[in-house]
Amino acid sequence: MSFRRSQIGHALENPRFAAIILSIVVFTAPILAMVNARVLVPLLLVTTLLVAASMIWRRERLKFRLLPLGIIGLTIIVWALLSSAWSADPTLSLRGTAKLTGNFVLAFLTLYLLQQVLEDGQAQLVRKALVASFVLGASILLFEGLTNGYLSGLVLGAEASKIGLFWLNRAGAVLALFAWPASAILLQLGWVYALLPFFALIVISFLIGFDTLVVALFASALAAGALYLRWSTVRPIFAALLILTIIAPPVVFSKVVNPIEMAKIDSLSKPLVHRFHIWRFTSDKILERPIIGYGMNSARTMSDKTTRIRDDIRGDYGERLPLHPHNFALQIWLELGGVGALLFTAAFVFLFCHLTNLTVSKREAVIFVGQFVISGALLSSSFGIWQSWFLASLWITIGATVAALSGLDRSPS
Repeated sequence: MSFRRSQIGHALENPRFAAIILSIVVFTAPILAMVNARVLVPLLLVTTLLVAASMIWRRERLKFRLLPLGIIGLTIIVWALLSSAWSADPTLSLRGTAKLTGNFVLAFLTLYLLQQVLEDGQAQLVRKALVASFVLGASILLFEGLTNGYLSGLVLGAEASKIGLFWLNRAGAVLALFAWPASAILLQLGWVYALLPFFALIVISFLIGFDTLVVALFASALAAGALYLRWSTVRPIFAALLILTIIAPPVVFSKVVNPIEMAKIDSLSKPLVHRFHIWRFTSDKILERPIIGYGMNSARTMSDKTTRIRDDIRGDYGERLPLHPHNFALQIWLELGGVGALLFTAAFVFLFCHLTNLTVSKREAVIFVGQFVISGALLSSSFGIWQSWFLASLWITIGATVAALSGLDRSPS
C-alpha cells in the first residue's frame, strides 16, 4: 500500500506530469469528437481533477493571474443566477447557470494546468501531441468524407448515404480550433507545411458539407493576415469589431437585414436563409426586453416545433427557433439581456487584449487572433454558446495553443 502511495506521489511530483496530462487531452480531443463530442466535458473534468490532486500533493497555492477575467466571470454567473427570477422556467435557468459555473471552473483549472506546463518548460511534448492529433483527425475525416461515412457507419450504425455527414460537423469544428497552432508549429518546416492544415480543412468541409467552416477559415485568415501586415493599426480596429459583433446583432437583424430579401438571392442556400429568419425572430424578441432578457436557458422555452417559418419564395424552412438561435451574441442578448451582453463584451475584449499582449512576437499574436475568429465565426452561425462540448474544446485549444507556442523559436524543427 505504501509502495503504491509512493508511486502515485512520485507521479504527481513529476515536472512532466502536467505536460503529459495536457498532451493526452490534446491528442484525444479531435478523435473523441468524431464519436461523441460530449465526451470532451468529462475528459476535461478528469484532467482538472488530476491537476487539483497535483496541486494538493505539492501543497501549492493557487496563482490566478487573470483576476479581472475571474471577476467578470463571477459577475456573469451571479447575473445568470438572478435571471432565473424572471425566467419562464426557473429550474431550467438554474440548471443552465450550474453548467455555466462548471464550465468557468474548468476554464480556470485548465489555465492553471497550462501555467504548470509553461513553468516546467515541457511545451515540446504538447506540440508533438497537437500535430499528431491534427494529422490523425484530419486523415480520419478525409477518409470519412471520401467514403461517405464508412467508419461512422461501422461505429454508429448510421446510414451515411441517406442522411449525409452532418454529425461530423462537431468533429470538424474541434479540428478547426487546432488549425492555427498546428500551422504555427509546421511553419518551422516551411510555408507549404504551414498551409496544409487549412487546405485539409477546406477539403474536409466540402466533403462533409460543412459550409460554415469554410467561411470561418477564410474570415480567420483575413483577420490574421491584416493583423500581421498592419499590427498597430488593425489591433484596435479588431477590438472595436469584436465589440460590435456582440452589441449590434439585435438591431442589425431586426431593422436592417430582411430575410425575405435574402431569400431572393439565389446564391444563398436555404439553410442560411432559415438562419436569417431565426435571427429576425430572436432579435424582435430581444427588443421587447432588451435590458434583462428572458432568463438563462430561456431559448429552450421558446422553441416551438409546431410554429414553422415559410415564405412564398423558398417555401417551408423549419422551426422558428430551435433549441438556440445559432448565434452566440443573440443568445446572450435573448437570455441575459443588455447587461449580459456588456459583461460578455468586457470578458471577450479583456481575453483578446490579454492573449495578444501575452505573446512575445507578432506571429504568435496572429495565431491567437486566427483561432479567436474561427471560434467566433462558428459560434455566430452553427453552435450555441452554452454547449459544454464546444466550451470544453475552447479551453483545451487555448491551453494547447499557449503551451505549443511557448519557446517555439527555441525548439528544434
